Amino acid sequence: MVEYASTGAAAGTGDAFVDAVSASFAHLRICALTRACAVAIDTDFASADAAEETLAILTGFLDAELEADLADDVFTALSDLRAAMAAALIDIAARLPRLRPLKVPAATPSLVLAYELYEDLGREDEILELNPNRHPGFLAGELTVLSQ
Repeated sequence: MVEYASTGAAAGTGDAFVDAVSASFAHLRICALTRACAVAIDTDFASADAAEETLAILTGFLDAELEADLADDVFTALSDLRAAMAAALIDIAARLPRLRPLKVPAATPSLVLAYELYEDLGREDEILELNPNRHPGFLAGELTVLSQ
């Protein structure tokens, strides 16, 4: 937590201002974290890896906030938020495919790869999104695809 030096002329005047600003910043951080957790739970992740990465990031922010000197009810609410968000994202990740590397030895069109991997031509865009800056007609080398 960042602490600001007092600049008030009278003793204590600046301290009250700094305390009010610090409390406002703490409130804003907690509100932002609460909203970020709600957005994460409502996100349509493409892979379990993306959901788990989001979980790790949000858990890190929540853990840092929980280390602050908080009122008991705020600590309990943040702990409950962390547990609920973690459970939800773990459940979401369990239902999603994983990213996996794929070595394509010869230039292959993305449409052909979509059919060979998934028997679904509609997943061509997914392959191209996971492998940006590749020509759709000549995919070769190390690629990233979804496991299912």
